[in-house]
Amino acid sequence: MNVQNDDLQQIEMQLQDIIYRKQKGDYVGAAGQIISLANTFRLDESDRYFDAIVYYMDLLDYLIREEGEIIHMNTLVRMRIIDYFFSMPYEEIPGDMRAPLEFVIKKGIAAFPDEELEKHFNDLNPVMAYDEKINLFYIIHNGKKLYFSGDQPEYIMFAYKFLCMEQHINSPHRYVMGDFDVKEGDRVLDVGAAEANFSLDAVEKSSKLYIFEADQNWRKALEETFRPWKEKVNIISKFASDQSDENSVTIDEIIGDEQVDFIKIDVEGEELSVLRGADRTLHQNPNIKLAVCTYHKPNDAAEIKEYLENMGFAVEFSKGYMIFGEEELIPPYFRKGLIRAVRRS
Repeated sequence: MNVQNDDLQQIEMQLQDIIYRKQKGDYVGAAGQIISLANTFRLDESDRYFDAIVYYMDLLDYLIREEGEIIHMNTLVRMRIIDYFFSMPYEEIPGDMRAPLEFVIKKGIAAFPDEELEKHFNDLNPVMAYDEKINLFYIIHNGKKLYFSGDQPEYIMFAYKFLCMEQHINSPHRYVMGDFDVKEGDRVLDVGAAEANFSLDAVEKSSKLYIFEADQNWRKALEETFRPWKEKVNIISKFASDQSDENSVTIDEIIGDEQVDFIKIDVEGEELSVLRGADRTLHQNPNIKLAVCTYHKPNDAAEIKEYLENMGFAVEFSKGYMIFGEEELIPPYFRKGLIRAVRRS
């Protein structure tokens, strides 16, 4: 959509209102008007539109620097993202960042700035029930019972829908894709399992399944979820790391000389530590596949990519971007969600 003269007049009227609110000390109101103005238009190649945007982003900068403590963090992050991208020419905005940027402009901050994923989340209607014998809620996940810790059904429902959104075919957090998947007879490690939806999807195909989850609150739920396959499932209630102690253990120590075919790692920013503690395992399994999360820390994507490439892996990022860790967000704000790796032939 090209910006017409009427559009620019509307921008000027809203800018005057923003300036008025700022002069009166109504900084939250001014910020709200700025966001409202951003919501009016599509991300566009019009130079005139960009000139106007850059102009009122100067006001955003003032609000962020001087009055940030009274503006909600989510709004601040949204302002910073818009400010960062609209301070550059349109052609310099990476093509694959334009859709998530438009989502932020229109709708605000979300872990997955993608309208298709948002719709998928909203359309889900999972079946939840309560198992009175063991006092746990469960949800039917692909025909199997996935048990949850906790006693708040509304939160459990939200958490499960979020998990499904994470593993949507177009999600940047999706672990498997096409031939990059668990195969029949594979030996699988799920590192940072939480409720272990990934493991539940893989359990019938795998010949051996190791589930690493240090949070003891998940232990009972995991045991109940995987009771039908307990002969081939090993639940490890420690952190996977690059050293072994009272609370942590290395993958190399657990696996020894066993074959491993697939490792999924999602451990709140400690992915590199897990990889370092799996050095022998990675070297002695030439056909191993790795799905490693890269969004927890600002530099995770670059550092994990470099580490795996130096170990002889061919790597590929999942498509799309995530927004994670409001207080740690730095330009360009959007983060790659996951890296998939296989040995270079």
